[in-house]
Amino acid sequence: MPSPRTGIDPNVARWFELAQLPSVGRSVAHRIVEFRRHLRTVDGGDGLVFHAPADLAQVKGIGPKTVQRIGPFLRFGVNRTPR
Repeated sequence: MPSPRTGIDPNVARWFELAQLPSVGRSVAHRIVEFRRHLRTVDGGDGLVFHAPADLAQVKGIGPKTVQRIGPFLRFGVNRTPR
């Protein structure tokens, strides 16, 4: 499991990295990656899709309790090529 100190950036993490988060399994991790990919395609951008933990609530299967559980394990703003 990732540590709160290092964190995972949901804007660039691979599905198997996201699946390590509490309450996030394989299916939800894949949904995060697909949501991110879809939004970038629609918006025509390659920037940040998620800016805060609450932004992940837009993904099916992530509710307020999950956002609260995974928040400490996330980090945002890494500007590198998404995987």
